[in-house]
Amino acid sequence: MPAMPSKILLPARPTPCPPGSFGNASQAKTMADCHQCPADTFNHILAQSACFPCGSSSTSLSGSSSCTCIGKNRAFHRSDGSCVCRTGFIFYNELDFKSSIYDSALDCQPELYKRCAPGLIRLASSRECVSPSTYSCTRTCGPLGGTVDVEMGICRCHRYVTADELCDISCLYKMPRISARFDPSGHLMLRIVEGDGTVWDKTLTNILGPDPHAKDIGKIYLVEFDSEGVFGWIPKQRKDIEIFLSESKANLASTQRKTTRDLFISSRIPNPIACLSPSDMLIFHLTINHTDRNLSHFPVYEKDHLFNNNPSWDFGVFRRVQTLIKQSNLNNSWFAHIFYETGKYVFVDSNVPDWSLLVVVSEDGTECNPRTSAFQAMTPEQLVKYGIIKRHRLNHQPEWATIAGLLSALSTFVVAVSITALIIWPGKANLVVQTRTKPRWRSLGDPPRPLECPCNEDNFCGFPGRRSAGEGAEAEEPLISKGGITFACRDLEEFNVRTLYDKLEDQNLHVASQLARHCKDTQEFYRRISQQVEGLQV
Repeated sequence: MPAMPSKILLPARPTPCPPGSFGNASQAKTMADCHQCPADTFNHILAQSACFPCGSSSTSLSGSSSCTCIGKNRAFHRSDGSCVCRTGFIFYNELDFKSSIYDSALDCQPELYKRCAPGLIRLASSRECVSPSTYSCTRTCGPLGGTVDVEMGICRCHRYVTADELCDISCLYKMPRISARFDPSGHLMLRIVEGDGTVWDKTLTNILGPDPHAKDIGKIYLVEFDSEGVFGWIPKQRKDIEIFLSESKANLASTQRKTTRDLFISSRIPNPIACLSPSDMLIFHLTINHTDRNLSHFPVYEKDHLFNNNPSWDFGVFRRVQTLIKQSNLNNSWFAHIFYETGKYVFVDSNVPDWSLLVVVSEDGTECNPRTSAFQAMTPEQLVKYGIIKRHRLNHQPEWATIAGLLSALSTFVVAVSITALIIWPGKANLVVQTRTKPRWRSLGDPPRPLECPCNEDNFCGFPGRRSAGEGAEAEEPLISKGGITFACRDLEEFNVRTLYDKLEDQNLHVASQLARHCKDTQEFYRRISQQVEGLQV
């Protein structure tokens, strides 16, 4: 009998090409068969045979796993290759219209919000300033209404539907567990394991998403966007899941709908908080109005909600759903999305923004409480529990009325002080320049200013006046010295005409010699230039 081998050698597990590269060889043997993505392309997924192109508003270097937006303060969305303004930023297009969710290469600038006056609070959803005493919460809370929570900026309803009253701990233990995978044909297949161990599968063909490149899908949760509100489902039995996944649910007549609603009304939480872990998936039930698609109900990501804390999150798939429902004849009843990035995300109903869903994807090292339902009522206490706070650091508009008032008050004060000074000290108000100053360049050649001397009976003070009328009387010019008219004393007897003539002659000779030297230098310069020109011509 032949001896059995002591060890069984298993084939080595293949190593996929990393992000930023691709491999198109059918039988690759080494990492050298992986090629870097070309410039202006990217790849963020393992084991890809090709790279994805960057959009028209972004660029990338070779070997990139993402693209860089051309415009400032924009986030690149890998799902559709677009560059969208980050949370809190907007841009103005060529028609000067404000936008924040559309692709563009233009820079985004911080959005300015109006400061709330005393007695008003800012809503977390619309960022508007409202009065807590007059704001109505009927659309959010239902007929019983509610009041505005000052700290959170949301409605505090007078009555909530809580998870504990729908399903206690024993109910959660028996609740069906849902998992998902892709079948060979690419359709999403759900596997439901009931509390007693019964397993049944359901293939969804009429569904948008999830991303076909998804490898591992975590837990599955159900959310409904309906004409009655936004609901998180807590399926306590198989029948609840069958109703949610029923193709005819959206087409029931009004009489039939009442009967069906009684079956699942006790399994829904309106305006819920959903606590997820990374890789968990939400399946959204959509309600499409085929008469007027603008009245349909589907999730819209509220990018600038004050609860969001991931300004660069890629929500391109939600924009795609909105486009398909409003601008095409799409009839899909469900939409699935896997949440990979941690953070807080707020979704509102496309037709009634007062209905909302808050998704909390747990940070690393934390997890949702397994002893409670993934869906909870959106109460201020639950928001605090999940670490959700209203973002207060906003860019406020300048208070132009206050600025104008301060400037007016300052101007009035300056004018009042000036008038008071003129009244108290009128002789010291030098409002008009009384002397004409001579430009500095006119005084460069003046003789040095003589020293002043006291006036006496032998000297002449002040302006030399006119001689008395008579023989030889002439108008004498005032004595000019550096700095203007000189009022100093002058000794006229020491004045010598001969000395003045000699000085003028010396100046004349000096100027003539300088002109001759400059003329000689100019001729020499001209001669050298002529020689250089002749040399260049040769």
